[in-house]
Amino acid sequence: MTILIIFSSAFSNTSVYAKGTATLAASAVSTEKDAASVSVSLNGNSGIWGIKFKVKYDHSALSLSSVDNGEIFSNSDVTMPDTLDKREFVYFASSNELDNITGNGVLVTLNFKAADNAAEGKYPIKLTVIQAINVDGEDVDMESRDGEVTIVYDIDKDDVIYYRSKNEPLTVPLENSGEIKKLDIDGEVVAPENYKADENGDVVISKEHISNLNDGRHKVSIVTKEGTTAADFFIRTKEPEYPAAEPGEETDIHETGMSETGLPAETEALSTGAAQETSVFQNPKTIIISAAILSVMIGIAFIRIKKIRRVKKR
Repeated sequence: MTILIIFSSAFSNTSVYAKGTATLAASAVSTEKDAASVSVSLNGNSGIWGIKFKVKYDHSALSLSSVDNGEIFSNSDVTMPDTLDKREFVYFASSNELDNITGNGVLVTLNFKAADNAAEGKYPIKLTVIQAINVDGEDVDMESRDGEVTIVYDIDKDDVIYYRSKNEPLTVPLENSGEIKKLDIDGEVVAPENYKADENGDVVISKEHISNLNDGRHKVSIVTKEGTTAADFFIRTKEPEYPAAEPGEETDIHETGMSETGLPAETEALSTGAAQETSVFQNPKTIIISAAILSVMIGIAFIRIKKIRRVKKR
């Protein structure tokens, strides 16, 4: 086993950087039916053998519902997290072959779902490259470029939109007339003093109660003797200044070097070896050599055991 340790340490403590800079970029998309798919793509790839990066996003507005591996690494090359509800999503891949992968394209697609009460707006998808190496064990310089998800609600003509600037109660049309037995918003029962029926038979919810709700979509349920009225209503502080893309469509927020918010598009030029103190990957060739040496040592041990058994029999 001493030989294995010598080979491993000889490679992992030396940082050598490959020439050229690749780019890892997340796309910018808008939601469609409360869902959005962000692709993380690799461009300018001069050759990589393995890569590890992490993705950070706003869990209060978005949840990661599923992940689809892309076209660069095969499914057998990729180690996915056990669960998708962790604070950061970590992508880890290394080739099963002793060759560089030189293709460009989508590494992974992240499928997000908007939270029920998330406010409309832009939410960054932040990338951090932890390490990328080529088959010679050299670190590959790689820039990361953040993406974003713009939450845009699919508002029907019958949906109610409430603007805080109006500073007035919220009126919800009532489909079933009669005495109101119960009213709840987002599953929470509203006290009777916070609503009433007006002369038109509609329900008026006090502005004091509405002021306690966040911007975004809310669900109201009104129960009368005649039946139940269920509706969505939307609270906005101001008219949204988007979408940057049609629902479900990707845009490139990096073309001008400015994000859709008017701020410089965040670009992290990472010398991937400097992103951490120790290497994530063992040198690919070391792995093959180590496996071969281990195989030989097992064979030698097996032969010695057979010889010992023969001696004992005599």
